[in-house]
Amino acid sequence: MGQNLQVFKKFGYTLTSPTYPFATLDYSPPLNCSAEVSDWLYIHKNQRVRRPKAFLPDDVTMEFVLNKYSGVSYKYTDDRKKLNLTYKSWQNIADIVTWHARDVLRLVEDSSAISMHYAMNHYLPHGARGIVLADEHPIVEVQAIQNGAAHILSIGRAARETDDISSISLVEFAQNHHRYGRAFDFIATNGAMETIGLGRFGEPLDSIGDIRMMILLGCVMKKGALMFLGLPVGKDALIFNQKRIYGHVRLPMLIAGFEWIATFSEESEMPIDITARQLKRLYKFNHLRRTLVLRKL
Repeated sequence: MGQNLQVFKKFGYTLTSPTYPFATLDYSPPLNCSAEVSDWLYIHKNQRVRRPKAFLPDDVTMEFVLNKYSGVSYKYTDDRKKLNLTYKSWQNIADIVTWHARDVLRLVEDSSAISMHYAMNHYLPHGARGIVLADEHPIVEVQAIQNGAAHILSIGRAARETDDISSISLVEFAQNHHRYGRAFDFIATNGAMETIGLGRFGEPLDSIGDIRMMILLGCVMKKGALMFLGLPVGKDALIFNQKRIYGHVRLPMLIAGFEWIATFSEESEMPIDITARQLKRLYKFNHLRRTLVLRKL
């Protein structure tokens, strides 16, 4: 924990509780949402879609690997074409919401995403209004509707609007964040957070792009609102330019300002624990896919 405290302090966090296996952090000084959103817009507002980089530039490598606290390996992906691609599944949402929860996952061939359904089934308030950080297919949007959400604002990717779903780009969302205030009961994302800032979609490289996104989303959540966060958990690592794996250092920084109230996996409909023993047994760059349920403080 002592070594981790140094990197937490360097990135502007204070330890609020030495919880194990993941520390509980808060921001120091407290966040200013207007300033944080302005910083995000400065990076993204005038962005051009660039060819993704295959390797980290030397001048930013240390930032991306948290001053050597994070391992790094390379696996190249160029997903620029997916930015403005509306998949056929977006055209059939009215039909898809009638499917069984496991049948929905046939769209992505990823059984681990059932953990999001389990989490929402336990914790999503009926009639809630929320945001989904969109992925290629509307899996999370459908899961939210199936579990009682009244309306969803899908942000970040091309989407088909329905009676239940509105759509907006990330830049438009950031520009208009004052309009939303703290209006949302929940936010959900699965598989998107760990990719932000790695350039695979042609976006600018940003070593803390995922953390900036969590702050941006947190700024429009009601106090006590829930976040359903699906991501890979293990030993801190970066598989560039595909994804991050969240461990003892990066995960506490990502979820600062939230209370971690439950964890779900694909193996059980009931909440589970993530133990230090589980993490220790993982080989480097391996991970557990989990859905975290967080409460906005």
